[in-house]
Amino acid sequence: MNDELNLVRQLSDEGKTSELLFLAVARGRLSSISQILANEPELLHSTDHRGATPLHKACEAGHVDVIRALLASGAPCTTLFRQATPLQLALDHNISSEPFQTALLQAVCAGDAERCLELVHGGVDPNSHHVLCWATDLGHHHVVEALIHVDADVNLARSSDGKTALHIALSNQNQDMVKLLLAVETTNLSFKDTNGVTPKELAQTMGMSLSVLSSSDSLASTASTASTANAADNNDSNDSKEVNQTNDTKALQRKVTQLEHQLEEQKNLVSGLRDMLNIVLVENGVQKLVGTLQSELKRVKAESVLLAESSFRKLKATRDEKIDRMCSSSIEHTSHSEETQELEEEISTFGYVMSILGLQDDDESEEEEF
Repeated sequence: MNDELNLVRQLSDEGKTSELLFLAVARGRLSSISQILANEPELLHSTDHRGATPLHKACEAGHVDVIRALLASGAPCTTLFRQATPLQLALDHNISSEPFQTALLQAVCAGDAERCLELVHGGVDPNSHHVLCWATDLGHHHVVEALIHVDADVNLARSSDGKTALHIALSNQNQDMVKLLLAVETTNLSFKDTNGVTPKELAQTMGMSLSVLSSSDSLASTASTASTANAADNNDSNDSKEVNQTNDTKALQRKVTQLEHQLEEQKNLVSGLRDMLNIVLVENGVQKLVGTLQSELKRVKAESVLLAESSFRKLKATRDEKIDRMCSSSIEHTSHSEETQELEEEISTFGYVMSILGLQDDDESEEEEF
């Protein structure tokens, strides 16, 4: 410990903050790492005498919390050390890729397409945590483009509702996003979500046409267009009023269905955000901290009860001693009456406090048994 302190003082005196950073990473000193990077964030890209970056060093040392902190600070993910990226080095040291996958999800939610590409080029799976669905739902067009460019699976459905990115884009009525996804040759228009609805059926239910969306700048294939077409097909009909009423009913049904789908999407979005919050809570150890605090609270309560029992046992002993003393002493009737009255008041107070704490007087217990 003293040797480490002496080394830290020496490096500080010599102004070698890069060496200090690598020492802090090797020892897993998160607070020191944060302090150094707050003053010199460019040190994230520094290398030691072997050519390793701080993130490489953290992966070698196996400090997962340091890996998360460095990734959150924007540590480079494609730099090679001994022909390995940080992720590859982590896997070689039996460290899970989960911190890197979480970093990709965070970049997607932040709309940082450049960081997304860097993480994927560093070896992160572009399909992890259903990031394409997240980017589509959040409307990050440039992030979706980037993920498609690195071969993210456009037909990968999220686990909560079985919807693909195209389902989500249609439900959000995001014209540009729908066109972008339809431009991908592998997009499956017949993929069913957990309710058995395909993108093609969803589009028809909402009064849209995928063929129009794939070739036009407009999403307008609406109920009014359908009504006009039906009216043209029925020019020879003598009951045009009935036809119009039928079309109005269909349009109303489509509107109701559309609103139902929008409500379902809002629920799914809330569910997804809740899942993401749980991920963040688990990463930060908050759930573990809450459990520890709850256990500590139970322990303190138990100790408080024991202390209260001990204190009132002593109070009871004092009361009993005073009773014995009064019985054995020979005093005048007046003073005896006054002390007796005082003792009765103390006994009454004592019994009240004991009842509040849920404790039972041994004398009372014996009387009940008798």
